[in-house]
Amino acid sequence: MSYPNTVIRQSINGVNLFIVGEHHNNEHSEDLCDLVLQNEQPSVVAVESCPERFDFYGGSGYQSSGGLLAAEQYVRETDAELYLLDIIQSEASLEVQLLPESTEHLEKEQPEFDESTIQEDGGITSIEIMDEFLEEQKDYSEKRFDFIWNTREEYMKNTLLQKLQTVPEGETVVVILGLSHIYKFTELLEDADTNDVSVDSEFVHERSFELDYLDLVEERESD
Repeated sequence: MSYPNTVIRQSINGVNLFIVGEHHNNEHSEDLCDLVLQNEQPSVVAVESCPERFDFYGGSGYQSSGGLLAAEQYVRETDAELYLLDIIQSEASLEVQLLPESTEHLEKEQPEFDESTIQEDGGITSIEIMDEFLEEQKDYSEKRFDFIWNTREEYMKNTLLQKLQTVPEGETVVVILGLSHIYKFTELLEDADTNDVSVDSEFVHERSFELDYLDLVEERESD
């Protein structure tokens, strides 16, 4: 099936990867995530979250984005596994707090992504728009940019590569990330030496979840 430019296909060690970019709480992005999950029927869904955040949101119907909600619902309806890619939230918050102080960015207006560039199929009008957005973020605060995009993307890449060592050849993994991460993340995967990946079994286990059935929308509405 043909997907828009916010879905990237890769193959690593014989595992089929579909990397989906979503803009939080955009209905077209959420629909795209759900479409890819239903079409590809992955055995693993990897998402931009951490055990801390999942402990807070999981099962509530209030996941922090539509794509994460679609991922959790899919896993709860199938035998698939949910895998969490991101740095522990409290550690990430502390890291940002400990960055060398600079007040330059406080004098600027923080850039926001133009949601109108997201099309009905969940794609964006052009990849160059994302490049421009990331340049604006870097200009707003280079230290913040380095942590949120460079450090976290490297971390999530390494986390995913460890999991892929445990997935049988021929199976499918869907990765759902924030839209601003997918193109650089894909490049990191392409450049990675998978023969040099060391697997921390305990680390991977702590981030892997099989979930009981639950209708998350119904759960949210009954809250």
